[in-house]
Amino acid sequence: LDLLKQSGAKPLFISVPVKGPWYDYAGFPKERREAYYKKVHEQIEKAGYPIADFSNHEYDKYFLKDHMHLGWKGWVYIDEAIQQFYKAN
Repeated sequence: LDLLKQSGAKPLFISVPVKGPWYDYAGFPKERREAYYKKVHEQIEKAGYPIADFSNHEYDKYFLKDHMHLGWKGWVYIDEAIQQFYKAN
């Protein structure tokens, strides 16, 4: 984050969720995942950067196509966030 500031970059951070049912099965409880998402979000906001946070889509069918790769629905949300970011800047 410091290097981005030093270089004058103006990034949009995108927080992609994990696949909730898979991580539940694997023993990574929702409470720990929420703590992780919160920490990432706070660090990025503290640095003054925008974040498109999709962590609330862990259980959204088709948001992810497997346990970590975006599905068609996830790409629609992310594409929209990127378009809005570029229109605003």
